[in-house]
Amino acid sequence: MVKALVDNTLGRLWLQMHPDSALAPAWFASAEAPADQPGIRADYLAPRTGERIRYVRLTEAGEAQGFKMARDITLLDPACGTMHFGQYAMGVFRRMYLDEIEHAGQPGWPSEPSVKGPRDIPAAIIANNVFGVDIDPRAVQIASLSLLLTAKEMALELGCSPLDVRILSANLAVANAVNLGEERLRELVEGLDGDFGSLGLRQSLFAAIWDNLRDVGELGSLVQVRESVSRVLGEWVAERARAEGVTLLMPPRPAEQTAFGFIEEIDRETASQFELEHSLLEQQARQFERQLLGALEASASDDHDAGARIFAEDTARGLHLLQLLSRSYDVVVMNPPYGSFVPTVKKFVRKHYPLTANNIYAAFIDRGTQLVEREGYVGALVSSSFVNLKTFEQLRTEILLKRNPLIVMLDLGVGILDDATVETAAMVLRGAAQ
Repeated sequence: MVKALVDNTLGRLWLQMHPDSALAPAWFASAEAPADQPGIRADYLAPRTGERIRYVRLTEAGEAQGFKMARDITLLDPACGTMHFGQYAMGVFRRMYLDEIEHAGQPGWPSEPSVKGPRDIPAAIIANNVFGVDIDPRAVQIASLSLLLTAKEMALELGCSPLDVRILSANLAVANAVNLGEERLRELVEGLDGDFGSLGLRQSLFAAIWDNLRDVGELGSLVQVRESVSRVLGEWVAERARAEGVTLLMPPRPAEQTAFGFIEEIDRETASQFELEHSLLEQQARQFERQLLGALEASASDDHDAGARIFAEDTARGLHLLQLLSRSYDVVVMNPPYGSFVPTVKKFVRKHYPLTANNIYAAFIDRGTQLVEREGYVGALVSSSFVNLKTFEQLRTEILLKRNPLIVMLDLGVGILDDATVETAAMVLRGAAQ
C-alpha cells in the first residue's frame, strides 16, 4: 500500500511533468523509456483517472511552468511514525534525480540537473525532498535513523561509498517539542516590541497561539499556529484600515463633476494612496508575525532535552515544527490515527476542522488538503468507514466530491494493518479542483 500511494501521488506528479521518465510503467501511454530500464517504476499507477495529462503551474510572476526541479519537489507525512512512506519515496526521488541527469538540456527538462552527479543524490533527497511530523519522539528518532540507513544503502546502489553521504539534519519534527507552558507563552507575547501592537492585539495573539499549543501533544500536525496568527493579524489590518479610513469606498461623483478630468485624477491619486497605506499595514503585520513566530520557535528549541536527539538537532528540538507546518508541499501521504478525539481537544477541532471533526483520520485528510499545493496530491491509508457512514457525509460531499476531488480509491478490506480489525481503503485526492 505504501508503493500504491506513493506511485499515485509522487510518481503521478513526476510523470505529468516528464512523460518520458524511466519511472513510467509499461502501460503508460506516453512512456518513451525502454521497457527494460532498471530501478523503480511506478507500476501501481492507476490509469484513466480523468485528469489532464501534463502538469502546468503558474509561477509568482504569472508565467506557465511545465515542470519543477527534482530538488524543489516536496513530500510530507504529517503522521510519519517511523517514515515508511518516506523510505519508499526516497527510491522514487532517486529515479527523478537520475532522470534529470540523463535528460538535462533536452526539451521539457531543465538545462542543468538538480545535483552534479549520482553521489550527491542521497543527501539531496533528505535535505530537500522528504518531510515528516509525529507526536512520538521515539518514532521520529527511528525514522531519522531509517532515512540515514536508506541513504547509505542508496549510495552503495549508485556505486558510491556510504561515507560520501554526509547528512547534517533531517526534515523531521516532534510535535510535542513545542511545549512552553501558558505563563511563559504569555510572557513571550507580551514581551515583544512594545512599539507595535495594542494590548488587545497581544491578548488576541496569545489566545490564538495558546489555543493551538496547549494540546500539541494530542493534535500533532493538526495545530494551526501560523494560520491562527495570520488570521488575528489580518483582522488587525482590517480594523486599523477602517479606523484610518483607508478602506472607505469613494461615493460616486455627480455627472457634472466627472466632466472635469482633474476630478478623476484626484480620485485615482486618493485610491492609490489608500492602497499604499493598506499595503504598509499588511507589511507591518507580516513583520510582527515573523518576529513572533521566530521568538516562539527559539524559545521552544531552548527548552527541549538534548538527550532526545539521535540523528540531528532539528529532529528533537521542535524548532522545525512551525516551519514544516507553515509551508505547502507537492505531495502529502499518510496513515493517520483513527478514532474519536480526546475531550480536551474536541472544541479546537470543531473550530478549525468543522467538516471533519467526527474522526481523527478525517481531520488529517482535511489538514492534508490545506498543506498540499494546488497542483499536488494527497494520499491516505484510512478506515473505509467514510464511504457510507452518515458522520462522514461532509467529508464526502464537500471535500472528496468538490474541493479536493477523489481520483483513486482502493477498497482493501481487512488484514492490511497489523493488529487492526477495521476495513481499510487507500485514497488519492487532487490538491484542488480542476
